[in-house]
Amino acid sequence: MKPPRRKDIRIVITHPAIVRAGTNLLLVALFIAAFFTVEPSDTDWGLETIQSAKYAPIIAASASAACYLVGLKGVPLGWPVLFLAALSTACVSAGFFTLMGHNVQLYQTYVGRGLCVITFAPAYMLCLVPKEKKHFGEYAARIMMMAVTVMIPILVAWRLGFRMVNRAHIYHEEVLYFGAAAGFALAVYRPVVRRLGGLALILACILTIKLTGFGLAMIVTMVAWLVETAGRPDESKRPLLNRRLWVSQAVFGGAAIAVSLARVFRRSLPGGSRQVRLETYGVRISEFVASPIWGSLFVGSPVMQIGLTVIPSHSDLLDLLASGGVIGAALFYLPAVAGVIHGIRSVKRFVRDCDGVALFGLAGVSCFLFESAFNPVLGQPKLVVLYWMALGVLLADRAIIGSTNRSLPVRHTRVGSLLTGSGGTGVRRMRDNPSPISLQG
Repeated sequence: MKPPRRKDIRIVITHPAIVRAGTNLLLVALFIAAFFTVEPSDTDWGLETIQSAKYAPIIAASASAACYLVGLKGVPLGWPVLFLAALSTACVSAGFFTLMGHNVQLYQTYVGRGLCVITFAPAYMLCLVPKEKKHFGEYAARIMMMAVTVMIPILVAWRLGFRMVNRAHIYHEEVLYFGAAAGFALAVYRPVVRRLGGLALILACILTIKLTGFGLAMIVTMVAWLVETAGRPDESKRPLLNRRLWVSQAVFGGAAIAVSLARVFRRSLPGGSRQVRLETYGVRISEFVASPIWGSLFVGSPVMQIGLTVIPSHSDLLDLLASGGVIGAALFYLPAVAGVIHGIRSVKRFVRDCDGVALFGLAGVSCFLFESAFNPVLGQPKLVVLYWMALGVLLADRAIIGSTNRSLPVRHTRVGSLLTGSGGTGVRRMRDNPSPISLQG
């Protein structure tokens, strides 16, 4: 039997200045999305109805992708990238067909959802270049922490009775930012800062008093458990076992307290809009059963009319199944599942390298998958950019580690540290001589 063929990733940076501009543009996209998100009335500071403003994060991300396409060569395209490209193409083309053939507006098609996938491309490409990943991680962490630092006091004031906007609740879907920001908080080396930061974000999720927030609190708790129970370099078995024991006890104790409080205050718990969801979910399930393989090929609308009201189905999962069938849903979910599985398997390495970008990817993708199953968030640029960035981070790391694992023996563990480090030597060499950066190790 022939040995497996070596698969090397060699990326050439042809224009370093353009590549850095692409990274900064992606940071601009994240900043605009966070700026819209902190506004508690969920109207993007009154700009929600202006399409150019609403999709400003996607426009900035598209410009970032263009910079990377010009400045990089040799970017690997695995099956997850091809799946997402197919999903984006199907949504945009079918959406334009719907727009021309039916009397609908742009938001009533899949065009916007397909265009948002573009954000994945620059995030994926920049994380293949260590120096750009470090630059992005440094400023993305600041943007995320500034956003949640604004949101948490507003949420606390809201719960204390200070109603600054006329809404039944705030930050219902924007709670995704708390979950994703936890990835950066859990990567902090200092234990006290890491644990207090993670706990504050878990409590912020719970403070929304919505089922989505409760679910995200559980996901962040599990990510925190994985981080805290991962072994540190040069750590002996006894301290590791002791930490795993008390962390597990804290998690189970917290869960028991939460269940007890839920029973006591069950009348105050949110109902989850059951009537609306039962009706919309029933329609989507019927559409899926009618065409389970390819659905409607994304021809049609992700929103529906119930009586005189046009509303979303409140489940992106069911929308994908009804409009794309098993094939269309697989194009979306298989890359996401591959990224999450890789992230869980790599937690120990993320912790060892204090890789906040990677933990942001794991927490962000996991939280979004849960939230999108029960909420219409795929069509909201300020939220979905967070998901596509997080998924790009995870799949880029998967591409790198998959390549090094096939090319090198397992004992070469320094490669992982090199790839997630600053990468300054390799990039500086590119400025003088545009020879390839090898990610083979």
